[in-house]
Amino acid sequence: MPNQPRPTGVTITTLLMALCLLAELAEQVRYFYALRNPYSSTPDIEGALIIAAYLILFLYKTIAATVLSFYWRGRDWALWFILAEAALTLSSLSRLSHGISFAPQSLTPLMLIEAGLAVFLLYYLNTRSTRAWFN
Repeated sequence: MPNQPRPTGVTITTLLMALCLLAELAEQVRYFYALRNPYSSTPDIEGALIIAAYLILFLYKTIAATVLSFYWRGRDWALWFILAEAALTLSSLSRLSHGISFAPQSLTPLMLIEAGLAVFLLYYLNTRSTRAWFN
């Protein structure tokens, strides 16, 4: 971490990304809960798949939270992960608008908030002063 004080924008974007991470988690847990079918002929298999999905989701969100904490601390490698995630967020939004998606989805307010945050991150994290703090 550099000797310069942490830019206020890094703190604000960290908090916003953490809130988005929690909102995504809540949305995905609600989605997995809705997948349960009490009238299924194979409830054990469906239950095992839902538990596996929860575990994968938990692992992914744990990794994301770890990267986010290192981003807040000013680690350069975490900056690159955040920039890649911002680009992927915009890419997935683009695929959704063209109907190219693995699962049919509708545009949600959370997706729009994340897209706006991604655009801001791509700009802000490439400014000279912010780059200097991470290097």
